[in-house]
Amino acid sequence: PSLALTMDRDPGGLPALRAAVAGYLRESRALRCTADQVIIVGGGQQALDLAARLLLDAGDVVAVEDPGFNGADAALSAAGAVLRPVAVDDDGLRVEDLPTAARAVLVTPSRNFPLGVTLSLERRLGLLAWARRAGAWVIEDDYDSEFRFDGRPVASLQGLDEDGRVVYLGTFSRALFPGLRLGYLVVPPALADMARAVRGLLDGSPSSVHQAALADFFDEGWFAGHLRAMRGLYAERRSVLVDGLGDVLGDRAPISGADGGMHLVLQVPDDARLVQALAREKVEAAALSRFHQGAVSRSGLVLGFAGWPEVLLRAACGRLQRVLVSSGCRLE
Repeated sequence: PSLALTMDRDPGGLPALRAAVAGYLRESRALRCTADQVIIVGGGQQALDLAARLLLDAGDVVAVEDPGFNGADAALSAAGAVLRPVAVDDDGLRVEDLPTAARAVLVTPSRNFPLGVTLSLERRLGLLAWARRAGAWVIEDDYDSEFRFDGRPVASLQGLDEDGRVVYLGTFSRALFPGLRLGYLVVPPALADMARAVRGLLDGSPSSVHQAALADFFDEGWFAGHLRAMRGLYAERRSVLVDGLGDVLGDRAPISGADGGMHLVLQVPDDARLVQALAREKVEAAALSRFHQGAVSRSGLVLGFAGWPEVLLRAACGRLQRVLVSSGCRLE
């Protein structure tokens, strides 16, 4: 290994990895960026924390998706932000409901968690227009953009942005594995020097050895091949779960968010009670209602499929059917 890996690290990250990430994002997500705009961090949560340090002051209003990922909301709250939930519907974040006083908005346009919906192109353009008018920032968490099974992906907000108002976040925790603890920010050129300086005040940069290994993984074509293989595997497991639910439930319970990612939503009433009953049957599920900040508008089961072999997915469908029958749950 190079002796440089044992020396002080560039706070922005290993140059080889920053170049690899920039090239990958330009090709796969149509980002407009150079390696100098890429900041390597220790995962998605640290990426969001750094974005908050760069963009926000204590007391700033930040619009967040409702429902949305609780961990992201907690990171913004820890930075002193005042959160304003904005509803998500089948076309993604309701841009027309954004508060005029917001300093920033956190959005997962490729795939909202937990609903699995994609922000429409019309709303993406509307969101960028809002940011321009308001002088606000858009924090784009491109969650699960790597795993889309049906249809063509919509252009990233960063790639559509003409005004330098978008900070783009990503992580390798889902594409590879969480223990790697590597992620990245892509900042506008005007923020690049400040981002490196702030990054250096935290913990410098993640392990140079891990960064070098990942850079080689990119450069030798393994990362692209890995994503192709995982997309195929996850699509197969998605189909097994969808078919299994159809076999035991028929068309009584609508399924949503199954066109990509690692989970889908089975819409059922009284989701919190069903989650407890499923846990007694050794079936893991999350209640959709727990991800709402405002009034709960949807009830459902968030069911992961990516990490489970087909035989266990089929068995889980049978256990789900038993729980629904025994609980007296009636599906529309």
